[in-house]
Amino acid sequence: MDVHKLVDIMSTDLLFVEPLTPLNKITRLMSQQKYSCLLVVKNKKPLEIITERDIVSFFSKKLNDDMVSDNSNVLPLAEELMTHNLIMLHEDQNILDALVVSTANNVRHIPIINTNGDLSGIVTYTDIANIQRSILESYSALIDSIVSERTSELEEANKLLNEMTLLDPLLGIGNRRAMEIDIKSTHDISERYEENYAIAMIDVDYFKPYNDFYGHQEGDEALQKITQSLKSTIRTTDRIYRYGGEEFLVLMPNTSLEGARELAQRMIGGLESEKIPHCKSPHKVITASCGLSIYTNEENINETKWTDIVKSADEALYAAKNAGRNQVSVHTA
Repeated sequence: MDVHKLVDIMSTDLLFVEPLTPLNKITRLMSQQKYSCLLVVKNKKPLEIITERDIVSFFSKKLNDDMVSDNSNVLPLAEELMTHNLIMLHEDQNILDALVVSTANNVRHIPIINTNGDLSGIVTYTDIANIQRSILESYSALIDSIVSERTSELEEANKLLNEMTLLDPLLGIGNRRAMEIDIKSTHDISERYEENYAIAMIDVDYFKPYNDFYGHQEGDEALQKITQSLKSTIRTTDRIYRYGGEEFLVLMPNTSLEGARELAQRMIGGLESEKIPHCKSPHKVITASCGLSIYTNEENINETKWTDIVKSADEALYAAKNAGRNQVSVHTA
């Protein structure tokens, strides 16, 4: 049983307009079709999604602007309502990709494009979640029904079930699979809209001695406290994932090097200020080291991949460790 590809679940019943479509036609279409959003498309290429919220926000701003201007009778066009960087996925991607991307970016509708970049359909968060739930239930039922002699089927069912899991069960944050999907999507968006993003790789200092001395149960509880400390420091637009063991990755979309460095310093300093006891550390409390790397759109000419940014952050982390730990090191190309 394979994870559904988006081409198999997407809706092809699309409502879209051209960039120069006036607002009165947009609202009339949405009202007639009872749609809460519509796509703006040019030459078959999706440009943006306009939602009811976008229209309300536009008029809220317009009310303030009209107090000092005399353009209140001018109807806006679709292109004037486009305020977001559009997040798109390809037909051959699957529902796990869509689930991670929609959750990470807090979007409810994702246009689907074909190999030519043309609009071919749309999926919603509700569609994705319902299908995932159905698949999980099917896999669970399959596992329950398989008897002991059918070992190979049981292993395959468990493998597929694990692939559907996107959260780390101990820490309640995204796991490595979710991380890879999110970074790839963020990288594609950054290339398309010429934006920066940064990656912070964080590793807990002297964690093996901590586990050896305090025990693994205390170690798990410490990781939970560390996770909460990091989550309380990052911004709402940032995403944190468990990279593996005691290592975390923080993805910072649309962030400058200076902003990323400042946030990384706050994360490291905030963890130290938690004062979680660690008698086997020179600092006597739990600390962490951080490696920082940034993607800039100028690098696109070198065909930089998202895996290169992760690797650079990992190299910067080792530099921070070698420099004495409990600090931030920035990768420089």
